[in-house]
Amino acid sequence: MAIDMSCAWTSRGTARVVGAHCTHETQGHLLVTASDQVVRCNTAKMASGVAVQVQSWDFRAESAQAITVPAVANKDVYYAVRGKAKNELISWTKNTEKLANLEAIKIGGSVHQLLVHPQLDGVVVIGSTGSIQIYASKLDKLIAEPKGKTKPNVVFAALDADKSKQLYLAIVTKSNTYEAAIYKFDDLALTLVRKDTIDNENDLISAVYHPKDCSFSMLWSSGLWQSVSEDGTKDLTTLTSAEVTENKRRKVNSVSYQTCEVAPKTVAIASKSNIGLWDSKFGVRHSNYELSTEQNHGALIALFKFPGSHVALVFEKAVLFTIIEAQPSTLASVLGKGSNTLGHKFLLSTNVTKADAAIVAPTLEVQTWQEKMLIGNEEQKKVLEKLTSPKLTPTQEAFTEVFNTYVYNKSKSKIRGVLSPLFVHQVAERCLNSAEIGLWRELKVLIKSRHLCSRTLPTLIPTLIKHKQFGLLDTCLTSLSDIDEAMNIRICKFILRHANAKSVALYQVQSTNKNIKTPAELVEHFLHLIVALPKTDVFLQNALRQLKLADVIALLRCLKKWYAKDDANLPAIVEWIGLIMDVHFTNLVLASESHPDSIVQVIKNMQQILAQHLDACTFMADIHGELDQFLSGSHLPQTGSVPDYSVETLML
Repeated sequence: MAIDMSCAWTSRGTARVVGAHCTHETQGHLLVTASDQVVRCNTAKMASGVAVQVQSWDFRAESAQAITVPAVANKDVYYAVRGKAKNELISWTKNTEKLANLEAIKIGGSVHQLLVHPQLDGVVVIGSTGSIQIYASKLDKLIAEPKGKTKPNVVFAALDADKSKQLYLAIVTKSNTYEAAIYKFDDLALTLVRKDTIDNENDLISAVYHPKDCSFSMLWSSGLWQSVSEDGTKDLTTLTSAEVTENKRRKVNSVSYQTCEVAPKTVAIASKSNIGLWDSKFGVRHSNYELSTEQNHGALIALFKFPGSHVALVFEKAVLFTIIEAQPSTLASVLGKGSNTLGHKFLLSTNVTKADAAIVAPTLEVQTWQEKMLIGNEEQKKVLEKLTSPKLTPTQEAFTEVFNTYVYNKSKSKIRGVLSPLFVHQVAERCLNSAEIGLWRELKVLIKSRHLCSRTLPTLIPTLIKHKQFGLLDTCLTSLSDIDEAMNIRICKFILRHANAKSVALYQVQSTNKNIKTPAELVEHFLHLIVALPKTDVFLQNALRQLKLADVIALLRCLKKWYAKDDANLPAIVEWIGLIMDVHFTNLVLASESHPDSIVQVIKNMQQILAQHLDACTFMADIHGELDQFLSGSHLPQTGSVPDYSVETLML
């Protein structure tokens, strides 16, 4: 399917595009930086096939006043970096006529990129070696330049906020390896949230930061598309349909792609000839569009989305834009569109017990049905307002007092019978958002109410892992039935990496289970809970790929031990053994020579146990059939007083 492209700006003469930026204050306005001018265009108005230029500032290319880092705009103030050394920061307004007369602020070191956001005043200056500074009325240094002779190079930077308006800064640097760091803005101070190391020999050509789950989508010069998140690095797919050019210096094929996020969990990946919409979690393509461009505008250097459904493609000689309707990617869109092919339907239980409904109205009258059905809601709304507001309950003591009075101290069935699931969900969300004041006891009560589910509260498990709440993780694994396979493996990795005496002490304080006294017992306890949970083989198989070799060996040891003890969850244990061997068989074979003691011995012991099981199954197969025949009612014929038939042999 082909889509039409509109032109926002074209270069003049030999001028080339340095970069482009969408303004936040005025919808549809683009700020284009070329090698000889900065232009503000209004894509909502067209004249002669090109967007109307609202304002422009010219300068001489290749001069000391030439802008070398793309200009950005924030709250009617423009910022840019000029000079070949890329170390002079300038700012101006719409009333400025010439840029050559502006005074510059010296920046220590070369500048890689300028970032702005409506929640911040001023501009964030990203140094080429990883330094971070912010300039509003003065220049403040947030992160200093790394020390040492060998310094990293910044290859990607992004500034964005999640739904809670928490601002994050993401930076990817390259040294011997690639490192992706995520910082959280807190009163103009940066706090490191996570740092990941990506081992890839290819060049990073484009990346996207997803603030919703603090993950990256990375496109490499080989065409490989990777997802980097808290669970590690995952290969999504290899793109092969884009333009491939020969790089003579490295003698490898370099794929020219650019990407950006156009909707939650949906990214656009574009080349010079087409643009596709992909799911950023599973690497599934939703749609593909051919770009109808007759002229050659040079290489594609950037791709970004601006308000509405507009997507801008920044080429070397022009900036084009088009309209693409992108919907948030969901699991249904990934698995396929269309009706369900299953023959059965799920049946919902209509049974209501006294524990689930405190008041049952046998009859309702038209005049009074609202009063009867909504009885008690006003009190609940008032309590909910207090429990969900950090201003009304700023401390643990204030929150606990309201919580105990209304929820916990009335009766044990209060939560299950009277409080609505929405009430429990909102209070639990407040407990997670206010983790610093420690509302863990109250959260445990809400989890045990069985009104919560991990899918509607996606921050539940990650928050508990972050704060090492082993007791609440135990409660989640026993009370929640919808923890997905990827989250199960994440818990498994967390337990294996933090199995020490300190964790055992924390678990004993947080839980009533006093039987766990050693790190080995802690690991076996949690892994046994995870293995017993419901699962889907396809999703579990994909999640198991995130485990390292040491994790696989530890998990196989536990499964072998439980299998030999004739555990009650024997079918689940057998399924886990099969899936782990399917996923990691090649890695186990390759690593068996370097780790013969740890790998070969475990596999040999497991092989002996499985051989005994298969032998037992072989002998039991016949007995199983005989018992089925006996229990089905097919007994031997009863001897009657008169035979039903007779057999005679006649000699003729």
